[in-house]
Amino acid sequence: MQWSQIKTLFILCFLILDIYLLYQFITKQDESDLDTLEQQNSTIEQRLKNENIKIQPELDEVNLKESYISVPQKNFTEKESTTLTGFENQSSTIINNDLIVSQFEKPIPLPNDVKDETIEETIKNYILFPDDYDFWGWNKNFNVLIFSQIKDGRPVYLNQSGMLLVFLNDNNEMSFYVQTMMGKVDDLDSVKPLYEPIQAINNLFTENYLYTDDEVTDVKIGYFTAVNVTDGTQTLAPTWKISVKGERLYFVNAIEGFVFSSDEVQFLQDSIKMIKEEVGTMEDKNDLKKEVLNELSQWPEVINRSETE
Repeated sequence: MQWSQIKTLFILCFLILDIYLLYQFITKQDESDLDTLEQQNSTIEQRLKNENIKIQPELDEVNLKESYISVPQKNFTEKESTTLTGFENQSSTIINNDLIVSQFEKPIPLPNDVKDETIEETIKNYILFPDDYDFWGWNKNFNVLIFSQIKDGRPVYLNQSGMLLVFLNDNNEMSFYVQTMMGKVDDLDSVKPLYEPIQAINNLFTENYLYTDDEVTDVKIGYFTAVNVTDGTQTLAPTWKISVKGERLYFVNAIEGFVFSSDEVQFLQDSIKMIKEEVGTMEDKNDLKKEVLNELSQWPEVINRSETE
């Protein structure tokens, strides 16, 4: 065998050995990182236990890596407008191409068994893209059903650009609704590891949002606005929504870990103000304009009452 062949064989052997050693190193590093994470989570759980802070939902280790996403405002097409006007028992219009306002000619009663699933089933036959919205909740002070648009399989929390608000009358019948949508998602930057649910809860505890004897009652991941751009495009961050005792609500940025709160009442106040302004610009369908504005005129009284309760 010639020396050049022997040298080539040695080079190949050392290359294979290097690849094997690199694989072993990466495997051990991943195992070490996992062990470290498990130790950290165990320490966090012990700290919470010492303060008698309970976590009701079972927390999974998600080990997700994601990025911020960018989404523009959707403009409804002529075809979608035609579909909308074809719905029975509705008088509808699209304002500025991106805001649907639709009133039921005969109000739609909610089912007796009012659960999240039945509410979603009730509304889905009356709106465009029903599968793209997730039921957030029923604000009883405003008597409004709040739905969040779903992007990449997750709800976008309290966002005027991707919402469905269904306004109820005094008999808890659906009177009219307002709908907006976001467009196609674009990923931004490189992917980064997300905070685990237990780490997000620990951030609440560290920053004094959790108190002795508290109970975490719900933990879900969605998106929340990180940056608004003037052309209607928004940057959304993966975000943990954490409910405490079913009463207090906090959000934790799942990439950077900072804690913030958002007020559902303030969201509804701002949304109703926006709807009034947009409906006020309508130049046609005066009957719809008059009736919607007339119904919305009662909401300032509800807002003031809810603030003083």
